[in-house]
Amino acid sequence: VLLSAVTVQYPAGEARFAGAFKAAEDVVKGCGLDWTVLRCADFAANALAWAPQIRQAGVVRGAYGDAATSSIHERDIAAVAASALASSAHAGHSYVLTGPQSLTQRDKVRLIGEAIGRELSFQEISPQQVRQAMIAQGLPDEIPDRLLGSLAHYARQPGPSSDTTAQVLGRPALTFAQWAADHATAFQN
Repeated sequence: VLLSAVTVQYPAGEARFAGAFKAAEDVVKGCGLDWTVLRCADFAANALAWAPQIRQAGVVRGAYGDAATSSIHERDIAAVAASALASSAHAGHSYVLTGPQSLTQRDKVRLIGEAIGRELSFQEISPQQVRQAMIAQGLPDEIPDRLLGSLAHYARQPGPSSDTTAQVLGRPALTFAQWAADHATAFQN
C-alpha cells in the first residue's frame, strides 16, 4: 500500500511535486507484487500547524483563506490502508481518498473554534509573508512551495471530493468537525 497524493490525478500547484508522487507510484506498480495506491487529499492533521497561533491569539494568519479542500482524517487513511493490506480485493486499485465535504480554510478555522468553544478568525496575509515565516521557522523551501502552490490553485477551484473512503470502509468518511473535536486539546491553552 502506497500513500500518494490526489494531485497525481487532479493536478494542483507545482507539477514537480505530483511528479514525485507519480514516480513512486510507477515504482510500486512495476515491482511485481500486489499493490494499492491511496491518493490522499490534504490531511486534516495539517491544521495542527495552526495550533500555536490559535492558542496564542485566536487568529490564524495565512494565505488563500478561500482555498477549499476535502481534508481527510488520518483515521480514515489508516482504516483504508488496513483494509487494503488485509484484502486482495483492493489489489491493483488506485483510490482517491478525501473527506466528505469541501471546506475553505476559513471554514476549518471556524470548526476548530466550535470544537474548543472559542470564536476564532482567519486573517489573510500575502503568500510571500507565509513563505517567509515558514522559511524563518527552518522549513525547507519545498514545504512553502508545495503548500502555497496548492492553496493558490484551490482558491480558484476547490480540490476534488470523492466518496471512495465511504465505499471502501462501508461507513461515512469522518468530517473535519469530527477531526477538530478529536484534536481539540491541541488548540487549547
